[in-house]
Amino acid sequence: MNKDTAKYEACEYVSAHNNDYYQFDWRQMDIWNKAIAMCPYFAYPIREYGVPYLKAGNFIEWKKY
Repeated sequence: MNKDTAKYEACEYVSAHNNDYYQFDWRQMDIWNKAIAMCPYFAYPIREYGVPYLKAGNFIEWKKY
């Protein structure tokens, strides 16, 4: 992660909790939120946070992420 501790810690957190809950479960959304809070410019949790909105057809919320 190019000596970026925040991104590394967020990546480790996401890797440890990636498949704990169903994608539409709010507990999984909380995991993404915590990873985004740890490193706001880490793209993976931001993209994954928007996926349930896309699958539900809520394109306005999806477009934010």
